[in-house]
Amino acid sequence: MEEFKIVIPGEPGVTVSEQRAAVWDNCRQKKCYVRIEFERQCEDIKFDGPISVELEFYVTPPRDKMHEELIGRQHDRLPHLSSLIRFITDAAKGILYRNEKTICSITAKKFFSINPRTEIVIYKKIECHDSMEKELEEYRNRPKRPSYYI
Repeated sequence: MEEFKIVIPGEPGVTVSEQRAAVWDNCRQKKCYVRIEFERQCEDIKFDGPISVELEFYVTPPRDKMHEELIGRQHDRLPHLSSLIRFITDAAKGILYRNEKTICSITAKKFFSINPRTEIVIYKKIECHDSMEKELEEYRNRPKRPSYYI
């Protein structure tokens, strides 16, 4: 299985929700920075076909809390994990893959860290799930219907 790892330094970005009539992307600069990092680290790599994505977001702890208590713990505050995932998948579109429909599985986690960054691992999926292999074999071995039923 092909594997590729990308590390984007800095605080993870978030996509704005589209609640207003006019949509304004307030993280346009952050998205441009992330796209430049993708292009710099990936150069000529572009995945076609199904891929699996693992995301780990490392976020700076709030200043009012003790840093030592939170470092390494799972992050349970804003920003929402779904917004972070959407930001990265939108930024990678057109650089790492043609569009998001090629992503067949995503695993994401967020942690507190004094070194904010986003770590992305992309796997090219070529294997078939075990239960699907059995289903495919049953389909191939099914009794054929006579042609007059068509």
